[in-house]
Amino acid sequence: MRIETKTLEAIKVLSLVVIAISSVFIAIWLAQIITLLEVIGDNLHGINSSIFDLVNRE
Repeated sequence: MRIETKTLEAIKVLSLVVIAISSVFIAIWLAQIITLLEVIGDNLHGINSSIFDLVNRE
């Protein structure tokens, strides 16, 4: 019975470690997506400004 309890506790700890590592990777991935969306937004703003300038020249 003792060995089973220790095995279960080890599995619980290992599961928590895996969940923690996965959470860190998900957080990093989301931060990269947010940064990418900001870059895309800046590019779209630049395109919009360029089009606006071209329309106003004519």
